[in-house]
Amino acid sequence: GLTQRALTQFELVLEQDPHHTGALVKLGNLHFMESGFEQALEYYKRAGSAAPDNAAALLGVARANHELENYGTVSRAYERLKALDAALADKFAYLDFRGEDAARAAEMARVTDIVIWEE
Repeated sequence: GLTQRALTQFELVLEQDPHHTGALVKLGNLHFMESGFEQALEYYKRAGSAAPDNAAALLGVARANHELENYGTVSRAYERLKALDAALADKFAYLDFRGEDAARAAEMARVTDIVIWEE
C-alpha cells in the first residue's frame, strides 16, 4: 500500500540527481511489481546508462524485456549479466527460455516475485 509514496520519494531523489542508480532501479522495480513493464524498462535502461556494470539494472532490463517478449534483447542483457554476476544470473536462469518454458522455469525457481533492490 506504500507504492505511491515510494514512487514519489524516489522521483524526488531523481530531481536532485537524475542519474541516481539506486533510485532508478527502485523505480523500475516498483513498476515491474505492478506489471508496468514498459515503464520499468525505461528506469532500468536509465540506470544502466548511468552505471553500465550495475547487475540489478541489467537484470531488470532482461526481465522487463522478457515480459515484453523482446527475446533478442533479453539474450544480450542476460549474457552480459552472466559475465558480470554469474551467481545472480544463475538465480534467474529462466531468462534463457521463452514462452511457457520460461514460465515453468521461473515458477520452479520461485523468482517471479523477486526483485533485486539497490542499496
